[in-house]
Amino acid sequence: MNRQTLARREKVLGPEHPDTLISMNNLAGVLEHQGRYEEAESVNRQTLARREKVLGPEHPDTLMGVYSLARLLENRHRYDESLVLYERACAAYSTVLGIDHLTTRACRQHYSEMLASREHGPSAFPPKIPNGGISMCTGKRSRLSRGLAKMCIRSSKFCV
Repeated sequence: MNRQTLARREKVLGPEHPDTLISMNNLAGVLEHQGRYEEAESVNRQTLARREKVLGPEHPDTLMGVYSLARLLENRHRYDESLVLYERACAAYSTVLGIDHLTTRACRQHYSEMLASREHGPSAFPPKIPNGGISMCTGKRSRLSRGLAKMCIRSSKFCV
């Protein structure tokens, strides 16, 4: 379905139209979720290259592509490549969105977790729970956090 949508958008709108790039990003996410990591990485890289060309290197959609690729590479334990992308995304998000923006905070948190995982090995931390890349650290525990705690799934200790 995602491939069909992408093909139609490429044909009608062109390969560099923002809506086409959204379809490419969606396809990459589906491929990653299916465990087809090489394909997901390839589509992520293509999408990122097109976004940089069309939208510029600091556009929020381009930064989302940088961040998504960093997460994918981190989950594949390719920490050196991930590190470069996280640093780029965190720095640009801080400039473009501000240091207190939810996306900036989530990016910095994931970056910190990646550094710790790299230092201590992935087995030192609980398995990652897919959450769409959004995480918040507040003084109060959310209903979701309480529900996960009941199921013995703890949220991350790292808050930046």
